[in-house]
Amino acid sequence: MTRGVLLYEGLHDTAGELVWTNNASERGVKPAKRHQAVSGYWQTDQTLARWCRINSYLTSARNHGLTVLDAIHTALAEHPWLPTATPA
Repeated sequence: MTRGVLLYEGLHDTAGELVWTNNASERGVKPAKRHQAVSGYWQTDQTLARWCRINSYLTSARNHGLTVLDAIHTALAEHPWLPTATPA
């Protein structure tokens, strides 16, 4: 068998359902790690901080039911989406 077939079969359990092993924190850092692996570095710490801030905003908006484009549109229209405060 090829490595691709073995990988595909390894990601499925006996019922055919996908088995997810990565938690949310691991999924959150993968894009930054991938960028660093491909390009070899971030230009400056400031660009990394900006990327992290934007990515965090878009992830939060997506988790609250907004689309990425809607979140970007409202932010650029100077009416950024903010999560509602939940009572303690």
